[in-house]
Amino acid sequence: MGTKIALGWMLAATHVPTTTPPEAPADSNTAPETRGARDFAAPPSVNQKAAPVTPPRLAGAYVGGMVAASMTVPRLDKFQQGSSGSPNAGSQGFLAVGGLTMSLDAGTVVLPWMSIGFTILAGVGSSKSGTDLRLSHGGLLADVAFFPKPALPLSLRAGFGAGFGSLRESEGNPDTGAAPTSQSFGGAMFRLGARYAFFPNAARRRPRRAGGWALAPELSWLVHPPAARGGSMANTIILGLWSGFFFGN
Repeated sequence: MGTKIALGWMLAATHVPTTTPPEAPADSNTAPETRGARDFAAPPSVNQKAAPVTPPRLAGAYVGGMVAASMTVPRLDKFQQGSSGSPNAGSQGFLAVGGLTMSLDAGTVVLPWMSIGFTILAGVGSSKSGTDLRLSHGGLLADVAFFPKPALPLSLRAGFGAGFGSLRESEGNPDTGAAPTSQSFGGAMFRLGARYAFFPNAARRRPRRAGGWALAPELSWLVHPPAARGGSMANTIILGLWSGFFFGN
């Protein structure tokens, strides 16, 4: 009897099933080929780096100046050339006077698309048309600039103010001994122009600060309109290089 009980216990032990841990239920929303890929994915801060932010260059207060070549076309009434006695080509012909124009300006960028400031402008010129002629002109302008695209350092500029100019002979009439003749123009003054700025060292010297030192070619049209119908006036085309500094926000 004891032998039968021992054999029964031995047979029961050989048929005990082995238990295995249950498998975790698969996510029904995850594709079979991507299951488990999340375990090996890098954190977003490692895979996605923030793009470098370039600060605005046309920002804050600015100061600068320009040296430019200029061509002035005056229209002057009854201006007599002393050496020839013939009327000057002001109101009765064409006279172009080449020269040099300089300006100083300062202002501030008040909006991402606009700046306001002022400009002091002065220029000289000369022409030989029968006799030596000397030109001088200058004025003070309020200056407003518009930036069509703030990320692009292009500005369209408009100025208005007051100015003056004069055209005179360098010598008197040697035949009659008359003093050199001169005639002036002036009053209101307006300017239209465009300027494109380059910032050569801004990326290296101010990588995270706005503003910087700028070089900007500029093309402008300056006009002294007549004070009365048919009066004296002058138009000047200016092509120069502006240099200045933007202090940033």
